[in-house]
Amino acid sequence: MLMRLSYINFRLLKFFRQNLFDDFCCGSLAPVFVSMDVNMGYGMTESGTVAKSLAFAKNPFKTKSGACGTVIRNADMKVVDTITGVSLPRNKPGEICIRGDQLMKGYLNDPEATAITIDKNGWLHTGDIGFVDDDDEVFIVDRLKELIKFKGYQVAPAELEALLISHPYIEDAAVVAMKDEVADEVPVAYVVRSEGSQLTEDDVKSYVNKQGYGMTESGTVAKSLAFAKNPFKTKSGACGTVIRNAEMKVVDTITGVSLPRNKPGEICIRGDQLMKGYLNDPEATAITIDKDGWLHTGDIGFVDDDDEVFIVDRLKELIKFKGYQVAPAELEALLISHPYIEDAAVVAMKDEVADEVPVAYVVRSEGSQLTEDDVKSYVNKQVVHYKRIKMVFFIEAIPKAVSGKILRKELRAKLESEYPK
Repeated sequence: MLMRLSYINFRLLKFFRQNLFDDFCCGSLAPVFVSMDVNMGYGMTESGTVAKSLAFAKNPFKTKSGACGTVIRNADMKVVDTITGVSLPRNKPGEICIRGDQLMKGYLNDPEATAITIDKNGWLHTGDIGFVDDDDEVFIVDRLKELIKFKGYQVAPAELEALLISHPYIEDAAVVAMKDEVADEVPVAYVVRSEGSQLTEDDVKSYVNKQGYGMTESGTVAKSLAFAKNPFKTKSGACGTVIRNAEMKVVDTITGVSLPRNKPGEICIRGDQLMKGYLNDPEATAITIDKDGWLHTGDIGFVDDDDEVFIVDRLKELIKFKGYQVAPAELEALLISHPYIEDAAVVAMKDEVADEVPVAYVVRSEGSQLTEDDVKSYVNKQVVHYKRIKMVFFIEAIPKAVSGKILRKELRAKLESEYPK
C-alpha cells in the first residue's frame, strides 16, 4: 500500500511541538484582544494576498473550517495536474497557479528562476497543493516539494499527519520522505506521544497501515478494526469486513443477479448511513439507488470466505472484449511485477472486431531497453486470450492525481488523438 509508514521516530524537536499560532494569537495577545476574530487567508511574497475570508465585507459569509476564503477580485486562480499541467475540475487537488496585476515581475537578477515560476501565459506556479470547492472556497492541503514519491505515486505528508494526530495517544506528528533503493522514497513519521503513553512503533504503524472502504454517498462501509474487542489481522489487499450498520452484496455486472463468495462483481450497499440522493438530481439518484434501497457503487470486488472485502477495479474502467470483461488493474499488477517496468496503466482501445482491446502505457526502469514485444510476451503467456495486450506505448510518466489514482481519461484522450476511429 502506497501510504504505509516505513519508520516511526518519537524524537521530535521541542520547538515544533508548540504551534506558533497558539503561542502568538492565543497566548500572549489573547488577553489584549479578547474579541479578536482570526480569519484565514492565502498569498505569497511573490503575489501578495490571493484569497481571504472577507469577514468585514459588505455581504460577509462564514468560510468553512480549513478554507482560506475565496479568490480576491483582481486575481485569477486555477488548479493543475502536478504531472501533466492540465487544468483540474473543482474539488480535485493539484498545484495552485495564480495570475493577476499584483504578481511580481520576476526574481531580481535570476531569469532562470523566474521562467520556472512564471510560465509564458503569466501563471505563477505556487508549488502549493490545493483545490477549489463548489462554493469557490480555496483549500491548501500540502506543498508540491513535500510530496513523497513512492514508485511513481505521490503521497501527501499532510494526509498521513492528520491521520496520525487523530490517534488518542499521539499529540503531534510530522511525516517526511526517506530514500529507498526500491521505491525511490518511503514515508517515515516523527511522533510526539501523549504524556504517560506507552505507544510503540508497531502500535502506530498498525493504526495507519490498514485499509478501509467507503464512498461520499455512504460513509465507511468496510474497515479493518485494529481496536475492536476481538481484533484480527486482515489479509493483504483486503478492506476489512462490513460494518454492523451496513449490508453488502455483489452482483453480476450484466444480469444484476447476486453472486456467491469469491466471485467478482459490482458491489452494492444498503443501510441507514446512505445518502438520501443527489441534490436536485432525481435522475442520477434513480440510476445509483435502486427501488430496494441498494446503492450501486460502480466498484468491482468480492467477499471471501472470511467475510473480508476486496476491491479489484471500477465498473466504468472494465474493458469489453467480445462480451468478456477485462479488469485493467489485474493487467497493471502483472505489468508492474516485471523487473524492468517501473509503472504501467492499461486502457481500452476501440476495435472493429472485438469492440475493445487492452493497450498498455509503460514506464521503463532507468537504463532498460525493454521492447513492445518483450512486454507483450511477458503478459500474454500468463493470461487467457481475451486479456492479452494488443499494443504497448512507452512514456516518461503515468498521469496520476495527487492521491495516486491513474488519470485514465487523459490516456484515453491521448490514444484517441493518435489512433482516431
